[in-house]
Formats: sequence, structure tokens, C-alpha cells
Amino acid sequence: MNTLRYGRITWISVLIAGIVSGGLGAIRSSTRASADDAKPTDGPAQKFFAKHCQSCHRGEKPKGDFLIDSLSLDFADKENRLRWLAVLKQVKAGTMPPKGKPRPPAQEAQALADWISGRAAATESTAQGRVVLRRLNRAEYANTVRDLLGVSVDLED
Repeated sequence: MNTLRYGRITWISVLIAGIVSGGLGAIRSSTRASADDAKPTDGPAQKFFAKHCQSCHRGEKPKGDFLIDSLSLDFADKENRLRWLAVLKQVKAGTMPPKGKPRPPAQEAQALADWISGRAAATESTAQGRVVLRRLNRAEYANTVRDLLGVSVDLED
């Protein structure tokens, strides 16, 4: 009986360890920047920038010393993320594109704003640091195993 109980506990422990390690691997791979050096013209902002930004902010003498090609899709880089947030601020305030230039439709501007905000928020939340996993006590462990697997485990040794 003891051998069966310890065998079951060992099996459950291995199962839980596998689930946890698989989950951590998935988290690590999802937070890794997939396009570190990609330019914004490769992403969802391509049409918006082509229509409204590249005529002034590209080439040898970009207006406002803001070169659109200097932005990358790597939101994990804090300096780059701050530049994207500056773009967001200009678009939301309506100062870019400037008066006299064709204004983007509200839907396009909102789509760009949502995309920048979403990417920046997701990256900031992952950059906050690691979440510390705490250990379960015997009662919590037994309750978790019972809830997940439907197996009652007696851990009162």
C-alpha cells in the first residue's frame, strides 16, 4: 500500500513538474522579441506610415529630426518603446500629420494607436521582472491534486 501511494505521489509530482516547466518554456518563448531589427514598415503600421509619415520623416533631412526608419518593432528596448509612445502622443493629439497635409481617417489613427498601446503595455508588463513562484503547503498541494486530477492524496506523514 505504501509503495502504491508513493508511486502515485511520484507520478503526480513528475506530471506537475512537466506542466510547470512546459508552461515556463512557453512564457519565455512568447516574451522573446521575434523581430528585433524589423522596421515599422514590416509591421501593421506600414500603410499608415506610407500614407501619412514617410514623405516628411524619411531621407537625408527628415523633418523634426525624426527618422521613421530608426524605429524598430523591438518594444523590449526601452528607448525604442519611448519613441513609439512619442509617435502615439503626436497621432492622438492630432499634431501629426500636420495641418495642410491629408488627415488620416479616425479608424486608421485609432488602429495605429491601439496597436502601439497594446505592444507597449504587453512589453512593459513582461519587463516588470520575474514572478516568484511560492511553494504550496501540504493542504494546498493535496487540494490542488484533488481538484486537478480527482485523486485524494494523504500527505499527513
